Amino acid sequence: MPVSVKWCLTRGGRPAPITFYRYEDLGLLHEVLCGHVGRKVTLEKRNVSPNYPLDLASSAVAALPQMQKFIEIYNSIPFVR
Repeated sequence: MPVSVKWCLTRGGRPAPITFYRYEDLGLLHEVLCGHVGRKVTLEKRNVSPNYPLDLASSAVAALPQMQKFIEIYNSIPFVR
């Protein structure tokens, strides 16, 4: 069984409840993970994108209507705090 599948199962082999965390709320995810492993976990910032202007290319703007469903799904993830 692939590791990614095992991660989503309980010890009894049943599907585990899955919680989604918004990107803007990664601090809460970090707290939950520390609680899960029972100790403070220190994370390094790696693979940080350089600062660039946030102007969208015309091709990106044209793709926005196609992305609407994904945007709606993301926006439906509640903030937990």
